[in-house]
Amino acid sequence: RVCFQASGERNYHIFYQLVQGASSEMKRTYRIRSMSSYHYLNQSGCTTVEHVPDDAVFNEELLPSMQELNFDSDEINSIFSIVSGVLNL
Repeated sequence: RVCFQASGERNYHIFYQLVQGASSEMKRTYRIRSMSSYHYLNQSGCTTVEHVPDDAVFNEELLPSMQELNFDSDEINSIFSIVSGVLNL
């Protein structure tokens, strides 16, 4: 699924959420660029889902959930570093 998406299908949600929801500091840290610069996010022509605000999901659901599950800052950093690394392949 990472390498290929059918027309109209998105890749894993975390990719879009990180690109859309990361703060400026996170974008610098993980070298996040615009959505259009990632091959793995643009193959299918579908980068958004109606009524799914990826930025809000990232900041209001994903990050708080990680904290609720007691992920420490090193674990969160490792996860986002890996996700960013995959995006930059």
